[in-house]
Amino acid sequence: MILSPPLLDRRALLKALAAAPAVTALGTVPAIRPAAAQAGGELTWRHGLSLFNSLKYAPDFAHFAYVNPQAPKGGRVRLGGSGSFDSLNPYTFKGSAAGLIGLTNDTLMTGAMDEASTEYGLVADAVRHPD
Repeated sequence: MILSPPLLDRRALLKALAAAPAVTALGTVPAIRPAAAQAGGELTWRHGLSLFNSLKYAPDFAHFAYVNPQAPKGGRVRLGGSGSFDSLNPYTFKGSAAGLIGLTNDTLMTGAMDEASTEYGLVADAVRHPD
């Protein structure tokens, strides 16, 4: 059995990441405008995506209809996890990360509980995709 070396080792990855700012400085990065459309592809920016129907919420909605904005805030949550860990880094290559550590990060988009197959921007301001 012949094992081939990995295509990208750690040293090559670090060199590529170190060179990335220099490459970005050479070219200009186009500004993202949420309401703009591209000339050739007609890709438009939207505040959410739906697989079936139009979106229920407008682009400037404050909260979902099922959320109580006057809900009590503060307090403490205790979550249990089984097993062990040796790192608090969820992106570690060695060892195992702590359970539920992924809850410390937000996602780009979040689904609505009162719509099927619909996502709205959480961290992202807008999204687009080709037909």
